[in-house]
Parts: sequence; structure tokens; C-alpha cells
Amino acid sequence: MNMKHLLKVVSLLPTLLATQSISIVATETPSYSTDGSDLNELQQMTYDLGYGPEIFDAYVQPNITTFSRGTYETPTTPKHNGHAVKFFNMSPKTILLYWDDGAGREIIMGRVSPFGVTGTASFPGHRFFFAPNDYVQGSKEGILRRFYVDSYRGGEMETNYYYDPFHVEGDTKATNRNLMSLSFAEYENYN
Repeated sequence: MNMKHLLKVVSLLPTLLATQSISIVATETPSYSTDGSDLNELQQMTYDLGYGPEIFDAYVQPNITTFSRGTYETPTTPKHNGHAVKFFNMSPKTILLYWDDGAGREIIMGRVSPFGVTGTASFPGHRFFFAPNDYVQGSKEGILRRFYVDSYRGGEMETNYYYDPFHVEGDTKATNRNLMSLSFAEYENYN
């Protein structure tokens, strides 16, 4: 089975399992060693959609002792309060995303293309900001928008942050006037 076929089958499995009576059967039992010499995370499985049995390789989480060198026998839940965040540039200009470490250092995270988006892992308390391409690091002048990762919207942790130079909070007419400066193609990207 080629990779394209495998990906198609794997993407269809949740739907098929929910709507049809099919079974997936392991064709071999995974084996584990405590010295790491015989790691076998891929296991051949078969399925039948009514056209005859098909075989594919599926990832099976190995026994924890195979990758902890026998130190741990049961997995633990990590103490991690981080999450993924996305930063949206709703302007027709490329801008810069910075992380503000809170101690005076500004670390550039990357460039965000017009009407583009970027993402990163973050934790509550992190601070980010968008700045123009000609921003002088440390100057604090010309910052377009600041973001503080710890804000909640409707009881949910905010994970999407926007820089939108056209939107005027509470003033639809002013927002529409601002949007009139966009070309048709830019407006299509904005929406």
C-alpha cells in the first residue's frame, strides 16, 4: 500500500467506524524490549470496507519501559499549562512578531506576511507584539499591537490574537471607510 492510499484510509477511518460495521484487526502482536534494541512502534493491521482485506501500518504507542530504559513503568501526566497561540496579520503589509521576555529583551519570532498567520507554543504570562518592518528593537516606538497571553474571552483562554488596522471598535461606519482603502484582492484576503 502506498503512502497516499494509507493517508486516505486513515483519514476515512473515524467516519467509517462511526457509520459502518467494519473491523480493524492486528496481524501481529507488538513486541517490546527493555533495552531499546527491538522497538516496534509500527504494527500491521488489516481492514475491510467490503472490497476485500487491506493492510496498513499503524503507530502503536510502545510500552513506556522501552523508551524510559526501565526507569518508569507507568506514564505520568506532564504539568504543562501551555498551549498553542496564533497571531493574525489583517493588514496588507508584512509585519514582525516579537516576544517580549518581560526583562527588557525583545526576541523576534518572525515575519508575518500580509493577511497571514503564524503560531507558536506559549504560556500564560507571555507577552508578544507586532511591529513594522523598520522597527528598531528596544525602542518601543511604532509598536502596532501588544498581546498578553492570559486573557480570557467568555471563560475560555484566548488563543487567537489579531492585528487589524482597519477595525474600529464599536464603529462600523469608520471600519467600512478604512476598508475602502483596500484593493479588491486585498479585501478578498481580509475576509
